[in-house]
Amino acid sequence: GFSKYTYPHSDSTYVGAVPFSQAVGQNGYRELIEGKLIKPLVNGHKYVFSIWTQLVDTIYANIGNWGQIVGINSFSAYFSDTLIPSAGWSNNLAISNYTPQVQINTMVIDTQHWVQLVDTFTYEGNGANYICLGNFKTDAQLQWQLVDSIRNLPIAAYYFYDDVSLVDLDTSASGVNATPLVAVDGFSLYPNPTDNEVTIAFKDLPNNCKLQFINTMGMVVDQINVNGQTGQQQIDVSKYSAGLYLCTIINSSGTIIKQSKLNIIGH
Repeated sequence: GFSKYTYPHSDSTYVGAVPFSQAVGQNGYRELIEGKLIKPLVNGHKYVFSIWTQLVDTIYANIGNWGQIVGINSFSAYFSDTLIPSAGWSNNLAISNYTPQVQINTMVIDTQHWVQLVDTFTYEGNGANYICLGNFKTDAQLQWQLVDSIRNLPIAAYYFYDDVSLVDLDTSASGVNATPLVAVDGFSLYPNPTDNEVTIAFKDLPNNCKLQFINTMGMVVDQINVNGQTGQQQIDVSKYSAGLYLCTIINSSGTIIKQSKLNIIGH
């Protein structure tokens, strides 16, 4: 009931946070989302970071003291050896003390569709174990765009996040066998987008599952057996037409277990 349009980009859950607010007494306020990587980053390795995001629907944001709903142009990912400490409500964290390895300067104001943000970076460090998502720019550094006004103040941006992925491209020469470091509810696809092969990584599946590729017309264009309850499987997708596909894992009775989206680009 918090958003009119937003449903999970895949699977059944997503998370929301406020990366920017100019509420009374809250200049510089940030909400950060942290998590632990499957394994530490490797110095000198090249990684692909991806996240799907969407601005809150302003019709349903008329709660509390919300006023002007804005979009911003700052989406960051910071990788570190330890968690960033919480600063609490009254003592905001000096985010300028942290330099994110991923800084995406795309303005996102879409309240009805998920938007994918992608960046590539080379990690330099001693092996980060944690990822922290949010906005690491100061208020003076970022740009914001008004989307809707419920009342004059405060100004705030509230975003939903889903399907965060981080892939190590240096685990093979081509990156096809790259290792996903952020699991998406036990099911991930990489590289994504792709024009040749895709690797599916899965865990905690029942026996006798199938992976379906469904095009934008809702047609099942292919169906593949998924071998084993946990593991990885390479699939040649060069025979498929370019476009967006819904990749759905179903059990032996046809019930959807997991799903995600795959973007196949032209050759």
